[in-house]
Amino acid sequence: MNGINGPTTYEGLRGAMIHYNRFFHDFNVGYLMVRGVDWRQILNLNAYQVELRVTNLMLPFLNKLHSRRSNAIVPGVSEAIREIVPNLQVLDEMSLESPDLHPLTLDVIEPAFRRLTAVSGVSSTTASKILTALKPNLCVMWDPDIRRAYCGPLPDDGATYRFYIETMREVAVRLVNTAHVLNGIENLAERLSDDLRESRIRNCECHIPPLPLAKFINDYNWLNFSISCKG
Repeated sequence: MNGINGPTTYEGLRGAMIHYNRFFHDFNVGYLMVRGVDWRQILNLNAYQVELRVTNLMLPFLNKLHSRRSNAIVPGVSEAIREIVPNLQVLDEMSLESPDLHPLTLDVIEPAFRRLTAVSGVSSTTASKILTALKPNLCVMWDPDIRRAYCGPLPDDGATYRFYIETMREVAVRLVNTAHVLNGIENLAERLSDDLRESRIRNCECHIPPLPLAKFINDYNWLNFSISCKG
């Protein structure tokens, strides 16, 4: 992992999560909106309905964390999502820490990433955000800084993003095992969701649903490695 190991303990992940959610609450609003959508349903919608959903839900999410994407990408993104959603269904029941997640199952990520970045105006960072919206339990966002932190000089393409997700899986499994051994935590994502809910209750914002471990790893990465978050 290029000398950077990412989060290793429950305490480290929890601290980053609370700090991130204190200062980047606006991003979380967009995240919760797209996470609540069953994107498989777009297969039953016409092109106009898909574009409407992408405009009202996906685009606002993409324009968080110092990104600005215009409505011009909506038709291309909508078409790409309709094409990749069927192939991504093999990941429906999977999460980063799933014990039955076979590495070959991740092969669908690379072509999906390539298809998204083929859309004019969609960068690799944007593609990772779209995949995170479509598969929030498994996919984790990146930007050039995060990519270099975990993947070193590897190229900015779908194969590297697949490698990145494999690396995030290693991070997730290590976190789960460490939290169990050192803290007696049986379900790390559930515990962190409870911690986040408690911290928001103190600020009168307690409507936090259970969140996946991938989301908390994402918070850690953006807080610790992304220059755009630090700037």
